[in-house]
Amino acid sequence: MLLRHVFICLVILELLNKSKQTLTCNRNSYKQVCFSQCAHFSYEFWSGHMKKIGEHAKPIQDQISEFSYMFGGKEFYSQFVRKRKPVVFRGVASDWMAAKQWKNESYLIEKYGDVLFDVEMGKIYDNNLNTRKTMKMKEFLSEYRNISMYLDSPFPQSEMIHDMQMPLMMGCEELKSAFTSMHLLFSNGGTSSPLHFDGFENFLTVFSGVKVVYLIDPNYIHNMYFKDIKTFPNLSPISPEGVDLVKYPLFASTPFHKLVLNAGDMAYIPQGWFHQVRSFESPNIGVSLWFSIFSPNQLLDINEPDYSYRDSLAQEEAFKFMVFNAPLEIECSSQKVNMINFDKIVLPKVVNYTKRGKVKLEDVEKESFFVNNTVIYEKVELSQPTVFVGSDDRWIYAIDAQTGKIKWKVETANDTGSTCNFHNSGLVVYCGADDGYMRALDVTSGTVIWKFKTNASIISSAFVDHLNLIYFGSMDHYFYVLHSNGTLKWKKNLKSEIWSSPCLTNNSIFIATMSAYRSNIFALDKETGAVAWKYMAFSPIKASPCISHNGSLVTFCDTSSCIYSFNTTSGNITFLKKTASNDSIEATPVADSQGKLFILSKSGSLLALILEPPKVSWKLNIGNSDIGCSSSPYLGVNNILYIAGGNGTCYAIDPDSGEVKWKTDIGSQIFFSSPRLSKNVIYIGSLDGRLNALDSNTGKLLWSAHTNGPLVGTPLITRTFV
Repeated sequence: MLLRHVFICLVILELLNKSKQTLTCNRNSYKQVCFSQCAHFSYEFWSGHMKKIGEHAKPIQDQISEFSYMFGGKEFYSQFVRKRKPVVFRGVASDWMAAKQWKNESYLIEKYGDVLFDVEMGKIYDNNLNTRKTMKMKEFLSEYRNISMYLDSPFPQSEMIHDMQMPLMMGCEELKSAFTSMHLLFSNGGTSSPLHFDGFENFLTVFSGVKVVYLIDPNYIHNMYFKDIKTFPNLSPISPEGVDLVKYPLFASTPFHKLVLNAGDMAYIPQGWFHQVRSFESPNIGVSLWFSIFSPNQLLDINEPDYSYRDSLAQEEAFKFMVFNAPLEIECSSQKVNMINFDKIVLPKVVNYTKRGKVKLEDVEKESFFVNNTVIYEKVELSQPTVFVGSDDRWIYAIDAQTGKIKWKVETANDTGSTCNFHNSGLVVYCGADDGYMRALDVTSGTVIWKFKTNASIISSAFVDHLNLIYFGSMDHYFYVLHSNGTLKWKKNLKSEIWSSPCLTNNSIFIATMSAYRSNIFALDKETGAVAWKYMAFSPIKASPCISHNGSLVTFCDTSSCIYSFNTTSGNITFLKKTASNDSIEATPVADSQGKLFILSKSGSLLALILEPPKVSWKLNIGNSDIGCSSSPYLGVNNILYIAGGNGTCYAIDPDSGEVKWKTDIGSQIFFSSPRLSKNVIYIGSLDGRLNALDSNTGKLLWSAHTNGPLVGTPLITRTFV
């Protein structure tokens, strides 16, 4: 018993020490001092150890305001949003069709049975994220009562959205324009979320069942131990299923609120408030509606190496500054009494960043649609040139090729650096992303027609053949072939990550992998995926293969700067050369019609190589940068070679002589994104998030379109304008 009390006291000493309180307790006096000063709360402390959040201590009572009605946006902003105060609206969604009908499975199957949603295969967070799969609503409803699964998914493009209403508080322009997205939450109860904070303001509405929300003021961020977790910076490492007060003693003294939300209730959870949510009763159905008033990332340098894993403490400090400088009131002159649907949403001002991390604001005031994580500013006209490109801000963009205006954008769950490609009709565009999905998007609207899930990032770009079969590799080691409707034709395990993109002849697929200890160059049968021949290069391969103009040779380059050429039919090696001892090749070669191959190394050495018979036509050094040269050369229809150095300089080069016709510094580094030409304009992405348009004859910068993340993908231009 004495040892137990000593242990408890030492834990409390650690708690007091970390919270900057003073308690003197040396080896000789610890019994007297510890027991006299700590005994009165040591039992409560110890009794909460390894209990669930909410059971580990007693919540604060009666400090969250509750109303049985909704009120206007002006009052909501000044009294709650600006003051960062949660609030509960009891029963306000009871009359919505969602509250009346969604617990009726027959209704959902009949009206929305074929609608696709993302489903987590698991309901309880235990410091590991659950795997996800895409399911139709009717498939989910047939399984969710018997299998541990949780539909937590962005709303797709579906009439289902009309079963809900926009909260009255969002009726004025200043708040309506801040609307970001919605998630459907559907389970048979028993879900348990991580302890986390959202990067958005949140209206959590319950349509069926009960949700219990534990809320913690963001002023207690130091008690959440975010510094102990790096991979998912918005998640606390404290397990909701068993709070380890020995490991996280400050949490024992952290005050929290408990909200019990029944069907028809709505809670406003301010951005930055920590919360953990549990669901009870089946079916348990709710919706999170997110909007963004204050963006702390505006004050943070997105070019820092850890930007993707932004420190939570820095975010919180930036967020407080944004709130402090926000107006105390909003005008709300456009308040509408009856906001009954989500048909049209006006998008907020888009935040764009310069290379120095400063903020530029561009007004986007046109009416836009937000459906299925797709934002539509205006539809793409097939008669006008459009650029399609993915950004590491997790969006795929359609951009007017003449003006740089964004037509539409589609949200993904991770970076998007893969290059898109068209269906032969030109009406569908296929794009891979780091979230593991290959998506088929409607060219005119960005609507997600289908998406196919792999088990890792898709960096490889899709190749589409004359039958509209889609060929691509994934970091999950598999090479995939899909039908144009998104169903799998076949897949082949190549036993290593696939960065490169495929190239094809009539009967064969050529692809490379990142393996360093087994075969990493493959020729696969187009129909079956069987290996026709394979070869082991000296080093892993990032660059894509290149087929000669006459189709007889295929060339690969590895990361030790070796060049390999093979006969496409027999697989016999016809050329092998190491270009440098301390260099690498990550850029894909390009071939011209005269038998030359243009190869750019990481160090900036550009080589014009004739393969039959082997001969170096010319060399050019464009210089190096700290990130090296990974952008692939591009040979335009005007017979000009365009290349980009990692330092941000773009070049136009005569492919016959190697003469530099012009060069332009675009003001930002370039990584992997390669130039593309359309109607005398060169397009290329840069690490500051810009899509840059240059005059192909002079190199003059014509315009830049801004995204909010590094743009490493290669632009795809409407086919008729290439």
